[in-house]
Amino acid sequence: MKWLIVALVVILGVLAAIAAGVYFTETVRALPSFFPGHNAHGATTIRYKRGAAAAVAAVVLWIVAVVVANAGRRSARAATPAA
Repeated sequence: MKWLIVALVVILGVLAAIAAGVYFTETVRALPSFFPGHNAHGATTIRYKRGAAAAVAAVVLWIVAVVVANAGRRSARAATPAA
């Protein structure tokens, strides 16, 4: 069950990283219509704050995945007696 959660969080992190890339490279007019911040009325700005927020979210999700994946390993190692 733990690996399913880790895989889900990693996939969400990858999606957030892709969204960050789209926000950093596309103008507001060229954003997909389902992205927040899309404006089809001729605006030519780039949503840097949204891109930064998506990048931070990706990093946080990847950190959470590492923490969840390593949860319980330290206690199991400490419980085994040293020879």
